[in-house]
Amino acid sequence: MHLRRLTLVYGWIVLQASTTDARPSKASTALPCVYIGQLCTYDVLNFSSDAIGRLRALQLINSSLIQVEVKRLISPRPDGELLQFFSYFTDYLHYTTYYETVLRIPAECELQALEVKSARQLQMIAVFGSNAHLRLLIISIAAMRRIPRSLQNLSALTHFVATDGQLELVNLEAFRSLANLVTVVLKANKIRVLEISTDPELNVAVQDLVLSYNELEFVDMEFFVPLRRLKFVDLHSNRIKQIVKR
Repeated sequence: MHLRRLTLVYGWIVLQASTTDARPSKASTALPCVYIGQLCTYDVLNFSSDAIGRLRALQLINSSLIQVEVKRLISPRPDGELLQFFSYFTDYLHYTTYYETVLRIPAECELQALEVKSARQLQMIAVFGSNAHLRLLIISIAAMRRIPRSLQNLSALTHFVATDGQLELVNLEAFRSLANLVTVVLKANKIRVLEISTDPELNVAVQDLVLSYNELEFVDMEFFVPLRRLKFVDLHSNRIKQIVKR
């Protein structure tokens, strides 16, 4: 069984000293979770004890399950290793609350969609090596001030969404080499600057760009030159006083 969606409701990670192996193991006889229809809920999933066995048991017991919800996650493993582990069981991982300052995405992680909401302490996204699996990345209420250039390692990315955060500047270099990237949504941040690229060869594949509900006052159309496939741009609900076309 491969779950369609796994939700970490509170999404916190409590570090504990342990030598627990984070690879899938033999099924546990413990009750895997509480079922309501096609939703399975864990109040606590502890990787220092029986979490791996409980997930493995769930995989063997229920082949029709659509969504798993975890209210509290306890793990001795870094968040990047957890992402990779969860990708054995699901394509779509959703944190409703995220407490870490860094989101680490390993090259080997096979998630296709990752949604991280209410990430008030998140300052950085680190992608280690080339990841050819992740297609959708959604971040909300984060502390990042710039779009991380490590996104360039997400070669399969088609949609990047970062909303209701602290972004202040947009530089299209972050999307260099992302040939599959179609949509970028940066709604409701604090964006004041659209930084013009100094590379005349920069070609960004984005077709839809949403910059609404930010703090833009000045827009230089030169910023959009690398967006050679651009079909739609949304600038409404900014503070725009001047648009310059060279």
